[in-house]
Amino acid sequence: FGKTLSKDSRVIFNEMTKASGLSTIRDPTTPQHKAAKWTINDAERFSEHRSFLQRYVLALLYFSTGGERNWTESSGYLSLDHECDWHGITCDVKHMNVVRAINLTSNNLGGSLLSEL
Repeated sequence: FGKTLSKDSRVIFNEMTKASGLSTIRDPTTPQHKAAKWTINDAERFSEHRSFLQRYVLALLYFSTGGERNWTESSGYLSLDHECDWHGITCDVKHMNVVRAINLTSNNLGGSLLSEL
């Protein structure tokens, strides 16, 4: 990613690599690379524990389905907001805010759902 990662960021990077593969994450043309880069930058802004793998997968959904170009509603995505507050995301608050449902009906998604999803 062109910079030295902190210890915490290396742990997060390794988890993303397990999910997507090192060569895919390092390829700057992939949604995995964009999502991983955003997740690492996001992680370095927070000292508190966040659900980085969950944020990575949701960022991957955003990048792989045209969120930056085509979505009609993308409020919250790639923001400092908790991912449970992002448009179309429902979390189970009784179980550590794990994503329970994604509803992006009529949101102009394109592309493919990737295996990480």
